[in-house]
Amino acid sequence: MYRHEIKYFISKRQAAELRLFLKSSMHRDSNGNSTGSYWVRSQYFDTMGNRDYYEKITGHSIRKKIRLRIYNISTDTVKLEIKNKFGSMTLKESAGITKEDAKKLICGDYSPLRNYNEPAANKAYAFFNSSHYRPTIIIDYEREAYLYPFHN
Repeated sequence: MYRHEIKYFISKRQAAELRLFLKSSMHRDSNGNSTGSYWVRSQYFDTMGNRDYYEKITGHSIRKKIRLRIYNISTDTVKLEIKNKFGSMTLKESAGITKEDAKKLICGDYSPLRNYNEPAANKAYAFFNSSHYRPTIIIDYEREAYLYPFHN
């Protein structure tokens, strides 16, 4: 399913005002703690020449990024994701893999992906091998998420 994403930089004051508004009209994400927030870590991969990064920076309308993502340090499952952009629309493909297999990917061993009967794992395996992907950057942040009761 495609979705439309728009990201904005806002000040701390705007964030506080937005938080008050969201709390009044939405529900906190049940995956979060008592304040509705949770920790997210993403390990991104790119080619030796950082092709995916430069496609984003130069404004290519069709591009992708590949990452491993965890929402909890103690989790046994890691999400392998390919995030595709088509103009302003986003399509995310994902597969759950083991933490041990994720560590192997980070070390450059992509063979565990052949053991998954998941289209996203198969596609990532092809990208990793044909374009020599390797880990590039880790992004950590705390997410404060809200759900609108209509259409999630």
